[in-house]
Amino acid sequence: MKARGSCHPCQQSGEIASRLRRNWLKVEMELSTSCTSFVAVAIHLFQMRLMKDEEYVISSIGVPDSVDTTDGRWIMMPFMNSGSFSALFRACRDSDACMCQTKEHPSPCWETIREHDLLWVLALFYQAVEGVSAIHAKGYAAWILLDNIMLQCKGTSCFASIIDLDQMCGPGEGDCEGGTVGFAAPEVHEGHQGLPANDVWSMGTVLYILLYGEWPPYMEFFWNPDSARKQAAYKPEEDATIPKKRRSIDNLVVEMLNTNYETRISLEEVKKGVKDFITAEQPDQEVLDMLYKTPTARGLTDDLPTCISDYTPSSFDPKHCRNTPTRAEGWFTCGICVLCDPCCECWTLYNGRIKTEYFFAKSCE
Repeated sequence: MKARGSCHPCQQSGEIASRLRRNWLKVEMELSTSCTSFVAVAIHLFQMRLMKDEEYVISSIGVPDSVDTTDGRWIMMPFMNSGSFSALFRACRDSDACMCQTKEHPSPCWETIREHDLLWVLALFYQAVEGVSAIHAKGYAAWILLDNIMLQCKGTSCFASIIDLDQMCGPGEGDCEGGTVGFAAPEVHEGHQGLPANDVWSMGTVLYILLYGEWPPYMEFFWNPDSARKQAAYKPEEDATIPKKRRSIDNLVVEMLNTNYETRISLEEVKKGVKDFITAEQPDQEVLDMLYKTPTARGLTDDLPTCISDYTPSSFDPKHCRNTPTRAEGWFTCGICVLCDPCCECWTLYNGRIKTEYFFAKSCE
């Protein structure tokens, strides 16, 4: 992931974050220079470093965990191989078999597009809530969207993690209002942002979508003057999509989407409610492991490099070049390596065909 910019990143992320109170949107408003993208990414990095060693929050990795180039600032992050909650939802919406809701069966048939059912999806949601809790423990609110929750899988075993901490916001940071319409809680539009209750609403919106396979009636995809009023007027107990004969998980949605943030359910109560619902349904061992074991304990996380300079060197021998090697264009053409020799390229012949080879060397000439 990278951010482009045309100026020299002369300020360090810690200095910028300290001065601007680690706030993405505040940076956008207070700085009108061509350095904005670098500054924004610096804030992003500072926030990500707060979340090191968290199981359910994806942080930047490596020492250093970013590289400044003339093409922008590059952030090193683990790769999540199975898409986002947004992709999971779209896959269900595009499947008639998955969209099987009835009055007696109000939730999608997730097992028709994955090898697991609703309880598995709810266990992924529970892990995402764990990630948000970790962010709250650092004194921030996260403002979660479907695209902020990513999946990593090995075979049919998966876990969910929060990614993209651009809009982490602490209480009292009065210039950080914003967020995606619908996912941002009603009180955010009134200046009450950076609160844990904001994320309870956001996660309530996520749970609504996963549980019913529909967008909530207050969801807007483009801001208009009526968006905030429509959201503030929402009454979950009158929502026709939520079953009249409620399960405990339906009651949880109603409590999470309480438009009064002062009486909204807490995130700890959400975690307990989701876990209690899943365990009462007697799930299989895979789902139970998702609730009680970390991704590392389940063998789903890969060892990460201790520094960006860790790389697998090319086995190509430059003596096989058929022309004089030259400096390769582009960043990381030879791989992710910051402190290595220059990246060179030349062409050679394999089975009578020309092939370009890339390799590190003291000199490309």
